[in-house]
Amino acid sequence: MDARKPFYKLNRKIMNVCAQYGWYKLCKDKFIKQKKTKAEPISNELWHEIKLYWSDCYNFDRPLYRFFGGVRQWYEAYNVNCLDKSSLKYYIPEIIYYPQVVCRLTNPYYTEIFDDKNLYDLFFSDISMPKTILRKMRGEWMDAGYGMLKNDEVLSLLKNQAGVVCKQSIASAGGKGVFFFDFEKESVNDCLNWMSGRNNIVVQEVIQQHPVLAKIHSNSINTIRIMTLMQGGAVSVVSCVLRIGVGESRVDNASSGGIVVGLDSNGQLREYAYDVYLNKYECHPTTGFSFKDTKIPGFDICKDLAVTLAPRFLRISRLISWDFSINIEGTPVLIETNLGGSQLDFHQLCNGPLFGDRVKDVLGFMKK
Repeated sequence: MDARKPFYKLNRKIMNVCAQYGWYKLCKDKFIKQKKTKAEPISNELWHEIKLYWSDCYNFDRPLYRFFGGVRQWYEAYNVNCLDKSSLKYYIPEIIYYPQVVCRLTNPYYTEIFDDKNLYDLFFSDISMPKTILRKMRGEWMDAGYGMLKNDEVLSLLKNQAGVVCKQSIASAGGKGVFFFDFEKESVNDCLNWMSGRNNIVVQEVIQQHPVLAKIHSNSINTIRIMTLMQGGAVSVVSCVLRIGVGESRVDNASSGGIVVGLDSNGQLREYAYDVYLNKYECHPTTGFSFKDTKIPGFDICKDLAVTLAPRFLRISRLISWDFSINIEGTPVLIETNLGGSQLDFHQLCNGPLFGDRVKDVLGFMKK
């Protein structure tokens, strides 16, 4: 027996406890900052019904939950868009989802490595993605094929481009660390200066999105987010949304001011979009585009791709969010993967309970 195994097990347990503690606090702070003013109180009778449903699969009265403000406040947030109050009990509060569901379905040791955008060309060599021009890994410049580059070669590659999008290859959640450079308006040196203080970057061509997506909001690359769950020898699509930028923003992330609208199983946009503050939009606040009755091209292919790709990461996470855009020819383009299933609130605001009435089944599987 490896003498180090007990240490690894203890280390992992400590890591999970710290991660869960951090998530509890983050969820509480997020609720207070973003959703408290819009939340709609629920009756004591409805709260009793919710607790009764969850009583045999989870304990809402744990001291830790009471310390962080409890679970009820998250049901009050989702009560804003829940028309059928009998289905409110199926919603998963963030204060349980992130510290418990995600932490159990995802191996935290590997997510940072496999979430590195500089490795996508290795993982997805058979999938259409934005073309890589060059990359920087641990401070070293490389070309698209991972060949080492000198500074003058980096400059030469950039000068041949009309514009690029530069992304931090790690720790770029919420659109942070993503910058667009148009070399008709900005110099190549501006781009180099931005990259000089960063050690892990991927530089890509800017894709031309499909006219339907551009019509909604042309300044940002709008993406379809598809969440998949691997359970019982099968991959299922649990929720799909379209993320859209607002104003002059080039990114579509809601945490950077964007909005999110739900997609039904046929790729049809739902009637309303939401922002992080629970504000509801029937039309895009910048372009006036009406969401209802709009079908997103290439949606079925995106779903099939997500289901096909998910098993590649079973060792790391059973719950994955995939971001696709649709290029001008109508071909899905993989933009990003999020191992561990992110942005629960928008999936549930736009589409209802994440796992529907399968909550007990998923939680039971999670505990195993």
